[in-house]
Amino acid sequence: MRKISLVVLLVFVAPSLAARSPSDAEDRDTRAQLAEINGTLKEMVVLLKEQAAMQKTDLLMRRVTLASTELAAAQDRLRRLDQESAGLKSDQGEFEGLLSRIEAEDATSEQARASRQSRMNDIKSRLAAIQDRSAAVTRETISAQNEVETLRREVQDWRNVLDKALAKP
Repeated sequence: MRKISLVVLLVFVAPSLAARSPSDAEDRDTRAQLAEINGTLKEMVVLLKEQAAMQKTDLLMRRVTLASTELAAAQDRLRRLDQESAGLKSDQGEFEGLLSRIEAEDATSEQARASRQSRMNDIKSRLAAIQDRSAAVTRETISAQNEVETLRREVQDWRNVLDKALAKP
């Protein structure tokens, strides 16, 4: 019985042992290829993470640039409003001086009084228009100042986000 068991084992096990030797070599080759693929995939992951970080940084830099451009435009608008306000104040002073001079004129005849009254009404009308525009410019200036402050904070916030992104390893 022992002999038969040995013969059966040799007949069935020997071929599988013989077949395993070439299979082990194939397994080793397959494992080596898998290890190489694994290493390549890890390198790709690292490169993709670096690329994503660079794209995020680039996007943040563009956002800072856009916010800075918006801030510059708002500051320019505020500067123009300040100049317009100064011009309106100057015009108002000139018209008030002109009105004072016309009021001080001596009008002896009825025609001179009518002419003087007409000029005074025209100047008062212009002064009212200047005051209306001056009030509108003042409201726009306040709005522009608020916008500038909001945009300054926004630019600073984006710069802080960019600085944090650049500080990360």
